[in-house]
Amino acid sequence: TLEYTQKALFKPMGIDIRRWDKSPDGIFFGGSDMFMTVRDIAAFGQLIRHKGRSGDKQIVSESWLETSIYPYFNQVQKDWNYGYLWWLRSIDNVNVIAARGYGEQNLFIIPELDLVIVTAGSTPLFYDHLTRSELIENLLSNIIQHYKLDNH
Repeated sequence: TLEYTQKALFKPMGIDIRRWDKSPDGIFFGGSDMFMTVRDIAAFGQLIRHKGRSGDKQIVSESWLETSIYPYFNQVQKDWNYGYLWWLRSIDNVNVIAARGYGEQNLFIIPELDLVIVTAGSTPLFYDHLTRSELIENLLSNIIQHYKLDNH
């Protein structure tokens, strides 16, 4: 899995996965436990924002991306819907596509505003996910509001 993913997806984007954890059966985890830099995550977000293109190469099928960001499950967590491994919602009437990770390590893609936002964090011993998540959502809302004001 790692070899294929490096060759077909990450190498064409200039990303090198430093570590990818495996299950007890020795299988790489599909959608988690990849150790990437913030720049790598942002590059992945740009790939999604550009409908599967990196530079002049179509790396991921545009139709697959459209299928994957459809909200198949609604209101899964608070105002977040869920597609195929993507969290989806509208903030201030702007659609947000997100990959949300442990410790509030997040990738937010806002195609309408041409924005990719990455948050990185550490997880303290007594981790309060809901408070942190709310703070991140407030930050996103503020960024969206200011971006809309500055560009309209």
